[in-house]
Amino acid sequence: MDQAWSNPSSAKSKLPDELLEEDYVLFGWMDCCQHVSGKNGWTKKFFAINDTGDMWMGTSENMAELQKVDLQTSMIQEVLESEHPLVFQVSDKLFLRADQLKTKQDWIGIASFRVYAFLSDAFNRRHPSSHPQEE
Repeated sequence: MDQAWSNPSSAKSKLPDELLEEDYVLFGWMDCCQHVSGKNGWTKKFFAINDTGDMWMGTSENMAELQKVDLQTSMIQEVLESEHPLVFQVSDKLFLRADQLKTKQDWIGIASFRVYAFLSDAFNRRHPSSHPQEE
């Protein structure tokens, strides 16, 4: 687990082959609220989101299969309204931008969905329009 946090390629290499063929922009762990024995409880799940907004989720980064799930844009509408730099929308598709996992402290909580992402220096260099450069 600690390796996955510090080494993004480690977590990436354990993804299913069909997922590795996707150009996904975010992957990692998130806390999900689910019904457990009639009560709401939090559980940690591994997820990956590709560049077209499709999302897969599973209980472990080591699992052979991840289940495709619907990405509900309404769940993180408040993030879009706050102009969060990690989130942008095209038509009805929601995109989350991130390059790599680093440490737990580096991750940024996103709305009630509690998705975590890390905006790396590499992203800033590749997308200078996101952060105006000094002249």
